[in-house]
Amino acid sequence: MKFFLIILIPVILLAGCGENPIPKKTAYHRITLPKKNYHRVDTLSCGFSFELPDYAFLKTSPDMPANEQCWYNIYFPRFKGEIYLTYKNINKEVTLDLLLEDLHRTAYGHSAKADNIETRTFEYPEERKFGLIYQVSGNVASQMQFCVTDSSSKFVRGSLYFVCPPNKDSLEPVVNFIQKDIEHLISTFTWN
Repeated sequence: MKFFLIILIPVILLAGCGENPIPKKTAYHRITLPKKNYHRVDTLSCGFSFELPDYAFLKTSPDMPANEQCWYNIYFPRFKGEIYLTYKNINKEVTLDLLLEDLHRTAYGHSAKADNIETRTFEYPEERKFGLIYQVSGNVASQMQFCVTDSSSKFVRGSLYFVCPPNKDSLEPVVNFIQKDIEHLISTFTWN
């Protein structure tokens, strides 16, 4: 028994020697991004069409109220992301100013958690296409808000959301990737 303890104690002491353990940094899974190939989708009775990437699909929104029409969701199943699209007719009760103010209020509603909010406008007068893009960075629920309008009678609004807790570090590569799809959607958007 003494012999066993004499051998066991030095082995334990030697095993404890060495470098102090260093905790590993937090890391995220590598995201393999697909190639960008697009196809045209037409909303038929809603009066607009645009191009979507092949890894996304368009469906009527399950949240569409009975008194509304032309609410769609663009699903990105690989990234667990969605763009909520809503169409509104501009009229005396629902003015362009009111719709733009609502978009602005929604985008800046994230300002408490946002690191930055960048606003960009675009104009394609020959196509009767104007709009805004709000890019919100930080740990926010919606990283992109945008609209496309003909400035007189039609207004389409989009909001990007992910089905996961907001985490800027893990979502940033996907947000940047989908941002290019949103810009492509806008550039190929046409009123029928």
